[in-house]
Amino acid sequence: MAWHGGAKRSVVSKRAVLMRIGEASRDALGTATLRAFLETPVAGAVIRVNGTVISTAPQIIQRHVPIGVPITYRIELEVPLSAPEGPIHAAIAWEASTE
Repeated sequence: MAWHGGAKRSVVSKRAVLMRIGEASRDALGTATLRAFLETPVAGAVIRVNGTVISTAPQIIQRHVPIGVPITYRIELEVPLSAPEGPIHAAIAWEASTE
């Protein structure tokens, strides 16, 4: 990520990830609730999955996720311009529970 001047207060990087719960299937094999959380706190940055800010406490990302069918999720990393230069180490953990 790089800032090239301007009035912004932060820089946001967005990525799409494709996920599937369980074995691949043409049709849904039921549904689940998908949660995400950070394995360790990340100082000075905000991480969102589909617009939901995640922290070390599990957050519901989506309910009624079809099991076996791939779904695309958007991950955003927002870093304020005041943050020091250097790497950001973050690991997102995912958990799914059947309904």
